[in-house]
Amino acid sequence: MVNLTLCKLCQTASALTLNNLQRSVKSVSEQNFRYSIKLMLTAGRGGNGYDRINGIGGNGGDIVIMSSWKVNSLLRLERRFRNRIVEAPSGKDSSILHVVVPPADNKIIKVPPGVDIHDAKDRFLIGTLEKDLDRIVVVKGGEGGCLKNQFIGQPGETREIQLTLKLIGDFGFVGFPNAGKSTLLRVISRATPKVADYAFTTLNPNIGVVEYPNSSIKIKCTDLPGLVEGAHQNVGLGHEFLRHIERTKFLLFIIDASGFQYSPDKPYRTALETLLLLNREVELYASHLIDKPCYIVVTKLDTKDAKLKYKEFLIALRDLLGSGVESLPPELRPIRFILFQDIVPISSHSGLNIAYLKQRLKDLLRDSQYRYEKIIERQNSLIGIVDSKLSMIVDNKS
Repeated sequence: MVNLTLCKLCQTASALTLNNLQRSVKSVSEQNFRYSIKLMLTAGRGGNGYDRINGIGGNGGDIVIMSSWKVNSLLRLERRFRNRIVEAPSGKDSSILHVVVPPADNKIIKVPPGVDIHDAKDRFLIGTLEKDLDRIVVVKGGEGGCLKNQFIGQPGETREIQLTLKLIGDFGFVGFPNAGKSTLLRVISRATPKVADYAFTTLNPNIGVVEYPNSSIKIKCTDLPGLVEGAHQNVGLGHEFLRHIERTKFLLFIIDASGFQYSPDKPYRTALETLLLLNREVELYASHLIDKPCYIVVTKLDTKDAKLKYKEFLIALRDLLGSGVESLPPELRPIRFILFQDIVPISSHSGLNIAYLKQRLKDLLRDSQYRYEKIIERQNSLIGIVDSKLSMIVDNKS
């Protein structure tokens, strides 16, 4: 009966797989992520003075780099300054009507917190912007024309810089509270995050390093603060969680096989609904984050009925990928689906598939060096991944 059902499922035409998958791959291959960008900065030239009346020209504008929590990517700089050139306004000349001219406005470039600013030529660290509203004047505007410079406005400073968003991990754990994120981090690394049966045990990112025998490879995993429905609107820890996602290369969507209920007054969510909610919260905060390569990790396979729930999750996910998301209620309906590379069922307590998961982390880190089209060709499709996991259950391989 199960095999017959699988055959029917495999024959289902996928409205989502080819078109949406191609769009997702295209958007990834267009490099939706920016961890580093070079900019050529030229501060404003000072305005000329008026020697007959000792008029003083306006100073040129400085270029200031400022951090802001409202900015979550360096990508916007690439789009804003496509030629990578940034210029500040020049000062105005002195005149009979304006003898002493005020300085020109500064040019402010906003970046996410956690950005290093280096001189692109000698790699000298100019400074680091860690907190909201930190700012550094990188190039100063030229002095306005006055007696000491013979009333000739001076050129502004010019400098090529490199902005680098400091990563806090290779993999970021994305999930609701009590999904098993902290426990998983303890099992695969030497980290010791706080673990308990209540929401928000993780208030700040916990970082663990996954090491491999007879290998120099070390993978940094980050247990991010748990989120709740409405996180993109800053509900719960909201933006405190979501802004960290930008600073990881890959994502692990951590799903409790038995589903999730935040509190007695909140609706119970199945494993699939949990995944859809996480998908939606991330993309509503910043849509380009959905294109990060990721795995789905289904946890707590050692609990009662968990394996049955896992199988139901796979079948429901397979049906959804085949029929599309249009029938879903608005609060669950993603605009685009995450481009997952694998689904891994685990038990942190029994050790089920932990070794396999660690190997898959290494695989994705290696595969990221190639174009994602090659990964998709090998995996065939999102539906193909789910089908392979279902067949493993039928064959008693998982």
